[in-house]
Amino acid sequence: MKRLSWEIELQCSQCGAPISLEETDRLSTCSYCHVRLYLWTSSQFCYCLPALKAPSENLIFIPYWRFKGIAYSVIPFEVRHRMLDATLLASSHRILPVTLGIKPQALKLRFASGEIQGRFIKPQRSLQEAVIQIQNQFGGLERSLSSYFPFHREFIGELGSLIFFPVFVRKGEVFDGILRRAIGPEKDLVFDETPAGIPDHWQIKPMSTLCPNCGNGLKGGPESALLFCAICHTAWNPSSGRWVAGQFEIVPGKRDGSVYLPFWRMQVAVKGVTLKSYADLARAANLPKMILPAWEAQEFYFWIPAFRVHPALFLRLSKQMTLFQPAEKTEAILPNAPFYPVTFSEGNAAASLKIHLANLLTRKKDYFPKLKEISIRSVESRLIFLPFDSVGADLVHPQLQIGLQRQLLTL
Repeated sequence: MKRLSWEIELQCSQCGAPISLEETDRLSTCSYCHVRLYLWTSSQFCYCLPALKAPSENLIFIPYWRFKGIAYSVIPFEVRHRMLDATLLASSHRILPVTLGIKPQALKLRFASGEIQGRFIKPQRSLQEAVIQIQNQFGGLERSLSSYFPFHREFIGELGSLIFFPVFVRKGEVFDGILRRAIGPEKDLVFDETPAGIPDHWQIKPMSTLCPNCGNGLKGGPESALLFCAICHTAWNPSSGRWVAGQFEIVPGKRDGSVYLPFWRMQVAVKGVTLKSYADLARAANLPKMILPAWEAQEFYFWIPAFRVHPALFLRLSKQMTLFQPAEKTEAILPNAPFYPVTFSEGNAAASLKIHLANLLTRKKDYFPKLKEISIRSVESRLIFLPFDSVGADLVHPQLQIGLQRQLLTL
């Protein structure tokens, strides 16, 4: 099932033809000239709502933060999750709407650029401050639904962007630039040092999707965080506005028809609970196995899906793979077979480690109250593609025999 997403409209930089993207898309492909570009920005993506019923002159664009992600809460005695999708006013003007409501879903957005005439107001609060406010609102909701305060809460962001809402002033009144409705008196809309245009670091930079090494076209999906070259077998990360080479490994499939799914394999450092070997992991998870002496010296890794998936499946896949500890031989060659794009970043995977740890622990009544004192961080990570057999509408891991429906690979 395809996710509902905002629609972004832009023009091809090569031929000027219109291109329509979903908000999570980072690859744009022109259907006319077939130019394929990766969209990058040094900060967050910035969009404008169209001024449908406003004069072209004297437009003022008001900033709103948009946050979309998953809120995980560790409560007595389980890990819960909730999808968050919110917009918040990024200035302190009380006459303006606190949120944008359904406007961004109903209208096509455009990337904010210097071509759009008007005054763009700089946010008075940061995205981090907006997320904290969302956290506080969510915490209040949790306390109203449960008598317990969460032992730990984590927000894993999928999107953080800036949305500009158009208004204009006429005869002492501020008007909504989309509906042409009066919002409030002009005297209540005072800005400090309103910038004249779009700062450079807000604008997008289109990047070529040809391999910097060999010139081959890079592979990836519309929402890919990394692209891959099938000729020189390199993973490319659009870090700092240029392609930075990275490494990956493949566990070769043993049968035809395999589909490869990416995972972040993370070696971790844990404080507050004994977790230094696979034997420690087996004890913490209360595996129904006899602890072998060799396990006491065996290293272990957390395995976290490198693709966005439903939160419950995200937790289950990570737990199953972490307990299984795939140890097959790997190679650094892209398979001549379908592989799923990397859409969940290494940074987000590292931020989710404590949630995965809480989900693994069996003696939750003992460990959960101590979660604030427990710390876990990634010390080394590697991108690994694992083969899954294609069985009808499912993808099944050949050793574990765990499966997932293809349609559940995206939220």
